[in-house]
Amino acid sequence: MQKMKIWATGLLLAALAGAIISWPYREDFWGGLALAAFEASIVGALADWFAVVALFRHPMGLKFIPHTAIIPNNRNRIIDSIVYMVENQWLKLEVIKAKIQSYNVFDKICSVFQSDEGKERLKSLIASVLSNTIKDIEPENIAQFILQAVKENLSEIKVSPELVQKLEVSLKELYSDDIIDFFVDGAKGLLDNEDFLIVTRNTLRKAADDYTRRGFFRRMGKGLGERFELINYGEAAESIAGKLREVLDGIKSRNNPYREKIKEGLINLKIIDRSSISTLFENGIQKAVLTEDGHRVMVEMVRNIKSQLFTEHLEDSVIVNYLTEMAVMQLNTVASDEKKKEQFEDWVKCEVLNIVERYHGVIGKLVKENLQSLNDQAFVESLENRVSEDLQWIRVNGTVIGAIVGLVQYLILHLI
Repeated sequence: MQKMKIWATGLLLAALAGAIISWPYREDFWGGLALAAFEASIVGALADWFAVVALFRHPMGLKFIPHTAIIPNNRNRIIDSIVYMVENQWLKLEVIKAKIQSYNVFDKICSVFQSDEGKERLKSLIASVLSNTIKDIEPENIAQFILQAVKENLSEIKVSPELVQKLEVSLKELYSDDIIDFFVDGAKGLLDNEDFLIVTRNTLRKAADDYTRRGFFRRMGKGLGERFELINYGEAAESIAGKLREVLDGIKSRNNPYREKIKEGLINLKIIDRSSISTLFENGIQKAVLTEDGHRVMVEMVRNIKSQLFTEHLEDSVIVNYLTEMAVMQLNTVASDEKKKEQFEDWVKCEVLNIVERYHGVIGKLVKENLQSLNDQAFVESLENRVSEDLQWIRVNGTVIGAIVGLVQYLILHLI
């Protein structure tokens, strides 16, 4: 824009300089011809400069000149015209509908999401939707919804013995190490408890008492040992706890032989009465659903799930990968069935058309609001920046055409 403005102004100054230079030679034919051309060129350049400037502002600030600053003075009418053109010509409702009807939506979706790049976009979309959904989840409401659904279907909930068997096998195969670690950690926690030392100390003392009842010399040895502190039940209890702690620490190691034996025994362990266990599960579910503790546990579980999902990098999570693969698989299933494909196409187009019909008027409203949000200066600058280069060409053309007209006029006058 600035370059063309310099060009147009430069031509005007060149015409002015040419007129000044040729003025002393105006009586001569060639001098008069040059002067006529430069004078007409100046008139054309000034006239077009005035016309261009008058569109956007008052030339030289002279507000008394009529029909200047045309665009700011007619701002509302121009905005209404732009809105009308957008709504009824450029983005006419019938034109949009025809374009939507002619578009092959399903094939386009398939071509996008079946590529590696498309799958990544789909994964990002699912992760974004899931993240926003998780963010808005209220654990209390979700827990209440789940418990209510379970309550309404309690009579349909059956835990079969076969399910118990499969659950048992799966838990043992997947979580045998976790089960062992759980009990080992629990046992170590008991060893660290003062009550364990008290119970062990009392048990040792009782065993010593039982032992000394069988003879005089045993009782005497026990009495002397306790008197001279050769026998210390507290130290013995702590020593036993320490040894047990060493054994448990060893079992925590994955390659410990005792751990392997415990794991083998755990896997080989069978639940004798699976029917009783299935009944126990069913009763447990009912108690969990119908009690306040069950509601509290469900709320905490939903809160933990929400916290875990929200802190994970969702795009790399198992659930997002699963949902992505499932979506692609469903697309492939529909693509192989022409009837389903046609139904999907009709459904999508119908929904899109309903949205377009409902919100078509919003397009013009948005355009109008955006334009009206600009002040007069910003509105003028916005239009001027988009057409300024073409307007500067008008000035250039006016300068050149003026020169040509001046030449022709001078020649005609001399021929006559």
